[in-house]
Amino acid sequence: MLSAGRALTRRCLRPRTAAAPASAGLHDYQVSSQLSLAGQKAVVTGGTAGVGESITRQFLAAGASVAVVARDKTKFDHIQATVPMEEKDQLEFIAGDLFDAENTKEAAKQAMEWAGGSVDILVNSAGIALLDRLEDLTAEKFDATFAVNVRAPLLMAQGVVSGMIEQRRGKIINISSQAGTAALELHGAYCASKSALDSLTRVQCVEWSRYVALPAALLLVLLFWPPAHSLTPLPGTTSSATL
Repeated sequence: MLSAGRALTRRCLRPRTAAAPASAGLHDYQVSSQLSLAGQKAVVTGGTAGVGESITRQFLAAGASVAVVARDKTKFDHIQATVPMEEKDQLEFIAGDLFDAENTKEAAKQAMEWAGGSVDILVNSAGIALLDRLEDLTAEKFDATFAVNVRAPLLMAQGVVSGMIEQRRGKIINISSQAGTAALELHGAYCASKSALDSLTRVQCVEWSRYVALPAALLLVLLFWPPAHSLTPLPGTTSSATL
């Protein structure tokens, strides 16, 4: 799955300049002219910041209509204000608190209604990392991490997969991390959640791909970005957040 994610990134993104700096992030890349998402409906959780924002902008540039699921509409308004004029009408905001199961289900329901009953692409990008030593890790922090990083991707996928199966095509992209396979200090809950997400994605592949005839397959891809240690600490806390 890791190789699939890297292949997707290499195929779809290219540096803006011939010699992009080694420290370049996703905002420093542009969509390859070979990638066209014209006419497709994409849903991106956590699509107003970090990796999610970059995906939102890249999808818009490729011609997709994008519904962003997030809590902060202020950040969404900033994106809408800064994208090209022809892309503004392609953006939709869906308020969603992924810490809450029922709220997440409602966000998935609204996404299906926005897409006319069939979402073409779901990107589960929202994520949190609440840092603590294992001896200090509380049940509340552990549960919150799994709610956003594992349960929300499952609930969002459950909410939209029926349309993908019916139309026999679709893509679900779960944003994972190297933390799913590596032991990182202070990242006990985060590492466990990303490992769980990796396993969940493999089961999704096994169960749902049987309903979709190749080559119009339901594609589930793990993208490993960014390294967990690159997350930015929140001011005044031991937490780092949101992807």
